[in-house]
Amino acid sequence: MRTIQAIAVSALCIASLAGRNASAQEYAPPPSPRMGADSVISTTGIFKGDGASGAVTFDVLGGWRLASRLDLLARPVVTKKSDGSWDADLYQLALRYTRPGNVQLRVDAGYLPSPIGILALESRADQNPVIVPATSYAATLPIFEAGTPAVQLTTANYPLALQVTSSGTHWDARGAVLGSSPARVRPLTGDDYPPSSPQLAFGGGITPHIGLRLGASMSHGRYASAEEVADPSTGDRMGTVMGLDADYSVGFTRVYADYVHGRYDRATDSVTGTSLTVTAVRTLSPRWYVSARGQRQTTSDMLQQPSYGPHDPTGGGGYGGGGSGGGDGGYGGGAYGVDYGAAGHGAGYVHAAGLPQKATWTDLGGGDAFSVQAVVGFRVNSEITLRAGYVGYRAFGSDAVGHGAACSIVWAHRWW
Repeated sequence: MRTIQAIAVSALCIASLAGRNASAQEYAPPPSPRMGADSVISTTGIFKGDGASGAVTFDVLGGWRLASRLDLLARPVVTKKSDGSWDADLYQLALRYTRPGNVQLRVDAGYLPSPIGILALESRADQNPVIVPATSYAATLPIFEAGTPAVQLTTANYPLALQVTSSGTHWDARGAVLGSSPARVRPLTGDDYPPSSPQLAFGGGITPHIGLRLGASMSHGRYASAEEVADPSTGDRMGTVMGLDADYSVGFTRVYADYVHGRYDRATDSVTGTSLTVTAVRTLSPRWYVSARGQRQTTSDMLQQPSYGPHDPTGGGGYGGGGSGGGDGGYGGGAYGVDYGAAGHGAGYVHAAGLPQKATWTDLGGGDAFSVQAVVGFRVNSEITLRAGYVGYRAFGSDAVGHGAACSIVWAHRWW
């Protein structure tokens, strides 16, 4: 009931603002010489056979011109989760220097978008053509080694980083030093931090002709220190995350794909995880569009304790960065892709290892999970978009396919 009330109240608030006529997209140079800001308010509901869940997110992005070619960007995000609790954080805080020209140069320093893949660009609700954010950027992988931190394939959270980007007419390239692994959620605020662990990251892409871009990215470094694991004598755990992406647009149709591959060390060997996401969007008229997304995740090995059920890969995935799902040594997960992993744990959580009541682990071998969405969108005006559709999913370690209906209201406004 709380979820339905929250959605209804948010809908009324958004409807009362429908008369405003401005658009809100990703940050652009401000209309005034000094300042620009936009906000996105989204409310999402998921309705399944076992009940309903939802979330309301308030997302603000602002830019301040400090000097010629030098800007300060900030992005606070506040979310009301389906259990009635609130989550607040500052997901972006960075300085940006730009140099225009035939070969453009940009230097960013601070908390920046993840450099892996292209789906991190959809972390705001108005940029996502479907309803639920991509789960590869939101949910933890199944447990593959007891006594080690929870990891994701890659997180949409903004890591502390220094990044240099250069681009020409048909190419772009970037290199970065990250403060922590993109496989670990590292919030800007709060006390659930993984240790600092510098990483190297590279990426780039080519645009052979208008409408087509091909890209690749990777990062490498420590994802868990020896002090975090159950047996420190086994040393640090290293991880390599790689991404491939393709984006093609023609006429009123856009199709894009994102593939992420992660390799994570264990005490004596390593485990791999993958995620392939394919999204298609077709504009039918100035107001109507349809979209669909399919996603498949795999892992080469996973552990389970008999007292826990299957691992739900959709636990997590709130707009603005998301959190980590997964339960205490088990397979929790929150509401389907809406919460910040309310039933799970955060960035520094370590899977239980040596407790007597949790000493039995079953090696299930490899596994996979998938999710699908089919959505119809209606643009009420330049600020408000209504979406409704179908969601289907199957969790790691389960043969059951879940079905549900989803809806969302997104209001995006450029203030100045």
